[in-house]
Amino acid sequence: MKNIFSELSTFQDRFSSLVLEEVNGSPVSIRSMQGYEVPPHTHAQEDEMFLVLSGTLYVDVGNQTKELTKGQFYCVKAGEVHRVRAEERVELLVVGGEKINTNIGSASE
Repeated sequence: MKNIFSELSTFQDRFSSLVLEEVNGSPVSIRSMQGYEVPPHTHAQEDEMFLVLSGTLYVDVGNQTKELTKGQFYCVKAGEVHRVRAEERVELLVVGGEKINTNIGSASE
């Protein structure tokens, strides 16, 4: 058993992601972002759900921006072009999309 908040407290980079598990073939990940944006992209086969645990996440889909705060979630459907971004630190639970285990750049850069 893992505590996701303990894991998230170790994330210090502008973008960090850790796959915790797979459910029915879909990755379940925790991520943190700060002063970072994921470029526009799609997932051909997978929906992707973002659940905000803390902070504010902006999800751009088409010409709309969804502003998500703690406790809110949004599901991007397979094939939709989307971009996610965060100005301040945001912590997320992500279901679906791609399997990403990585850290990118220091949060102080």
